[in-house]
Amino acid sequence: MNGITLMSVFLGGGVGSLCRYGLSVWLGNGNGFPWGTFSANVISCIFLGLFLTQFNSYIASSSFWYPFLVIGFC
Repeated sequence: MNGITLMSVFLGGGVGSLCRYGLSVWLGNGNGFPWGTFSANVISCIFLGLFLTQFNSYIASSSFWYPFLVIGFC
């Protein structure tokens, strides 16, 4: 594992956590169900599927984008 991979996971995790937090604040917890967390997980699964199917050849060959998007962000 090199420094670029570690930095991309770090940055992707930071951006992803801010997006998840913003979504959970925006949607809140209605009727005791954590809609923000649920929605963040569903959206993340959709993005992960999109990243790995549509952009797999580009992302898999990149030492920055794969760890950033797949490991960190999602």
